[in-house]
Amino acid sequence: MLVVHDWDSMIADELERSWAAGVWTRAYDAKYQHVAGQPITSLSEAEARERLRRAETGGA
Repeated sequence: MLVVHDWDSMIADELERSWAAGVWTRAYDAKYQHVAGQPITSLSEAEARERLRRAETGGA
Protein backbone atom coordinates (compact mmCIF):
# COMPACT_ATOMS: atom_id res chain seq x y z
CA MET A 1 0.00 0.00 0.00
CA LEU A 2 1.38 3.35 -1.05
CA VAL A 3 0.69 6.30 1.21
CA VAL A 4 1.35 9.84 0.05
CA HIS A 5 1.55 12.71 2.53
CA ASP A 6 1.22 16.37 1.72
CA TRP A 7 3.96 17.46 4.13
CA ASP A 8 3.79 21.12 3.11
CA SER A 9 0.11 21.23 4.01
CA MET A 10 0.75 19.49 7.33
CA ILE A 11 3.54 21.93 8.20
CA ALA A 12 1.39 24.94 7.26
CA ASP A 13 -1.44 23.63 9.45
CA GLU A 14 0.96 23.24 12.37
CA LEU A 15 2.28 26.79 11.90
CA GLU A 16 -1.26 28.16 11.84
CA ARG A 17 -2.07 26.36 15.08
CA SER A 18 1.15 27.61 16.69
CA TRP A 19 0.46 31.25 15.84
CA ALA A 20 -3.14 30.95 17.04
CA ALA A 21 -2.05 29.32 20.30
CA GLY A 22 0.50 32.08 20.85
CA VAL A 23 -2.19 34.75 20.48
CA TRP A 24 -4.45 32.91 22.91
CA THR A 25 -1.80 32.56 25.64
CA ARG A 26 -0.66 36.17 25.31
CA ALA A 27 -4.26 37.41 25.34
CA TYR A 28 -4.88 35.40 28.51
CA ASP A 29 -1.81 36.99 30.12
CA ALA A 30 -2.96 40.46 28.99
CA LYS A 31 -6.38 39.89 30.54
CA TYR A 32 -4.76 38.89 33.83
CA GLN A 33 -2.53 41.97 33.74
CA HIS A 34 -5.57 44.18 33.14
CA VAL A 35 -7.59 42.60 35.96
CA ALA A 36 -4.63 42.89 38.33
CA GLY A 37 -4.31 46.60 37.51
CA GLN A 38 -0.93 46.09 35.89
CA PRO A 39 0.19 47.65 32.63
CA ILE A 40 -0.53 45.32 29.72
CA THR A 41 2.85 44.30 28.35
CA SER A 42 2.24 40.77 27.09
CA LEU A 43 0.33 41.67 23.91
CA SER A 44 -0.22 44.91 22.04
CA GLU A 45 -3.10 45.36 19.60
CA ALA A 46 -0.65 45.55 16.68
CA GLU A 47 1.08 42.35 17.76
CA ALA A 48 -2.26 40.57 18.15
CA ARG A 49 -3.30 41.60 14.64
CA GLU A 50 0.02 40.42 13.19
CA ARG A 51 -0.12 37.09 15.00
CA LEU A 52 -3.70 36.52 13.87
CA ARG A 53 -2.68 37.35 10.29
CA ARG A 54 0.11 34.81 10.51
CA ALA A 55 -2.28 32.25 11.97
CA GLU A 56 -4.52 32.70 8.92
CA THR A 57 -1.65 32.41 6.42
CA GLY A 58 0.43 29.71 8.08
CA GLY A 59 3.13 32.09 9.29
CA ALA A 60 4.01 33.79 6.02
